[in-house]
Amino acid sequence: MATATAQQLRIEETSQEPDAFTEMFRKVADDLNRRYIRGTDDYVREHHLGLQRDLRQAEDELNRVWSLGREGRANAAMFREALSRWQRLHVRAREVFKAARE
Repeated sequence: MATATAQQLRIEETSQEPDAFTEMFRKVADDLNRRYIRGTDDYVREHHLGLQRDLRQAEDELNRVWSLGREGRANAAMFREALSRWQRLHVRAREVFKAARE
């Protein structure tokens, strides 16, 4: 959760991977990385187990849909939906951490 990178998501870029998925992911990851607050991951892991679980599930779903896309079995709308949920949860984690610090 600390930084949104393809490496963390165990996603390898291959020539078979839909370029649209890669572009969508990079835009979201860049935005999340720019706004990341150091300490968010540890705080969520220690104090918000449900949110941590949701983040893990969203990451798993994003990986699943990305993999299906490589096989031609998932379209951009499916990927966008999984990516959007993953992004919303990261934003929520940041907001929860930010509120706890105030």
